[in-house]
Amino acid sequence: MRWMVAGPEMARVIFEETVESIKTKQIKGPDVKHHEQVKSVQGTLTKDVKSLCDTMEEMGNPFEEQTSDLLVLDTRDIVDDGVVHTVRNVQKLGKEQHTSFVESRLHNRTESLFSPLKRNKYQLFSCPQPATKSDEKQKITSLKKNCALFFRLYVSCQIRHENQSYTPSLSKFGNLHSGTKADLDVSKKHILLHLKRSPM
Repeated sequence: MRWMVAGPEMARVIFEETVESIKTKQIKGPDVKHHEQVKSVQGTLTKDVKSLCDTMEEMGNPFEEQTSDLLVLDTRDIVDDGVVHTVRNVQKLGKEQHTSFVESRLHNRTESLFSPLKRNKYQLFSCPQPATKSDEKQKITSLKKNCALFFRLYVSCQIRHENQSYTPSLSKFGNLHSGTKADLDVSKKHILLHLKRSPM
């Protein structure tokens, strides 16, 4: 009974004492404010807001534009189609990923809850575009690859016995061998003579 009557009064006294100790610590000791209530952060925020207002006054309100293109606010550059696709579909894509996460890890338990998530590779405003190589650099790269290929081919031709551009067993100076019946008859005679001479 005593705690029921004195409990609220004790809570009030403890609360007031805590508030007073915080006030005295702020006056005497280190600052216990939120990290964004510091003077430097507030100054940076003020500067950013002024910069945004100046840009909107100079270039006009981007929300009053009558174009279907997506613009970068401060430069008025039209963004790529990949960024437009990301901005228009990011909510739907996020919901799909959340649904698949819950289904595969919590409901069906086909995947571990701690298995890593795949990284999203969506194009954003601040992502730099991949640098395209100049034509000269591409030509030089292609020539280097061709030189390496020709070197390997040259070495492989030196190792082989037939290093001509045409195979001598099938062609004569690039022309296909054209035989006659007499050529076959001569070779048949040589085989028969050879068989008669060799003892069996």
